[in-house]
Amino acid sequence: MVQLREALGEVTDAAKAEGWGLRQIGSQTGLSHEKVRYRLAQAAGEPDGVA
Repeated sequence: MVQLREALGEVTDAAKAEGWGLRQIGSQTGLSHEKVRYRLAQAAGEPDGVA
């Protein structure tokens, strides 16, 4: 599970660097844009994923 989360983080970071929006990232990963936003917030250390 840890490896999967790390891989998703790497892909998300690369997509953001390319200028992709949350909807595009979600579409490619099979997640909603809200789930992508939540996971990014969690990775940034924000409690409960709340910005």
